[in-house]
Amino acid sequence: MNKLTLVLAAGVMAIAAPVFAAEPAAPSTNDYVKEMQTAANDAAPPQNGACENGEERDASGACPVVDDSAAQRGFTLFSGSMAKPQAQSPRTPTSAAVKDVRASKPAQMVRPSLLSDLKVNFKPGSAELTGDSEAKLAKFADALRDPSLARKRFEIGGHTDASGSADKNLALSQARAESVRAFLVAHGVESSRLQAKGYGAEGLAVPDQPRDPRNRRVEARMLN
Repeated sequence: MNKLTLVLAAGVMAIAAPVFAAEPAAPSTNDYVKEMQTAANDAAPPQNGACENGEERDASGACPVVDDSAAQRGFTLFSGSMAKPQAQSPRTPTSAAVKDVRASKPAQMVRPSLLSDLKVNFKPGSAELTGDSEAKLAKFADALRDPSLARKRFEIGGHTDASGSADKNLALSQARAESVRAFLVAHGVESSRLQAKGYGAEGLAVPDQPRDPRNRRVEARMLN
């Protein structure tokens, strides 16, 4: 092989490399298991019982924090009060105080989830799964059968974009959700753990672009 051929081959590989690198690896069974375990932990109920000073916990399970310097209480993610009031009766946090403390917190980024889009495809205009989608769902079925998730129930939700009529979109999304559910049941997942629901064009993933292909998806939502 002469020098010119080697140079040309190197150039082709340099151009092609980013294309190959851009293709993400398909999730493994273990990836799905970890994702669902994380979702289960995130959905855990708040802690029970009153806080140190007898206050009730907020919706997130956190206790009010006493801030003596500001003579007011706010809410934080800490599980207990940071300081006790000195010789004064308990004070109820005002809505303004709560608003100020919450407003000071940085906005949390939404964590991408493997469950928010199972990345399955169907043959055009139908609920028939493609071959590559069946391979992905087989791994998802394996994950659902993991002993740590044996008691977990899921909704399989079908979504479309806003193209076409609302009735047609609703029927298609329901058929696709049922197709995914049927595949999972056929691969060993108990039918009682899965329910299928079609949403049509409701709950768009990209609301400002209702016809965007990203709106066409199947989700898995943990129910308990």
